[in-house]
Amino acid sequence: MRIDRDALRYQPREFYWAGLSAVALVVAPFGPWIAAFSGQGVISGLRGRGWLVLAAGIVGLLVLAALHARLPRARWGLVPMAGAGLYGAYLCWDFIDSIHAAQGPSIPTIGHLIHPGWGVVLGLAGSLSLAAAALWALYRPPADWR
Repeated sequence: MRIDRDALRYQPREFYWAGLSAVALVVAPFGPWIAAFSGQGVISGLRGRGWLVLAAGIVGLLVLAALHARLPRARWGLVPMAGAGLYGAYLCWDFIDSIHAAQGPSIPTIGHLIHPGWGVVLGLAGSLSLAAAALWALYRPPADWR
């Protein structure tokens, strides 16, 4: 069996765009989702909805692996990838909104001392980026998925 060492080098830009977005979703739950005072992390994403954001990132990576392996009809895996990205964005945005709400669900707020941490912001940005990359690749499919 011959290994193609240039297989990842010559992927279309949508592959790298979606790949970086999916990796951001895998990293985001491990960061702080609530920070206090000067940015010190208080609550990790793995203590709540972060598991679903992590699952969205894994879905993205699995779809990219299927596209890379040239599985038949793997291009239609971009639809659940876009859905996972949009769902992850909804989860992160809802979490950020609950911090700023007067009565967040079981999140004690102390004036302006508590704010969203970098993990949830990375999750929101990665989710929106993953959905955009998947929709873009559906709209203009690259001919050279390897």
